[in-house]
Amino acid sequence: MFIIFVPKIKPENMKIAVPTRGNRVDDHFGHCAYITVYTIGTNKNIEHEESMHTPAGCGCRSNLAELLRNKGVSIILTGSIGEGAINMLNAQGIDV
Repeated sequence: MFIIFVPKIKPENMKIAVPTRGNRVDDHFGHCAYITVYTIGTNKNIEHEESMHTPAGCGCRSNLAELLRNKGVSIILTGSIGEGAINMLNAQGIDV
């Protein structure tokens, strides 16, 4: 069973990032091939989807947290993630 806590933020134009590999959710943030960013519109539906290659050394050894912040991402949903990556994302204002 999974419990997802989503902070109280306005859902319109919210951007959520998900680590992906192919067309599937990747198990681990630091090893993913892509990050898919979903834009949630005012009607709470996915209005836009964008995939981007992750930089070499994804996770805490890259500038991925800054790239996600610059894209307006406020939340990342992931299964497994290291403490260093959590700290970097949180420092950029991204909830994990």
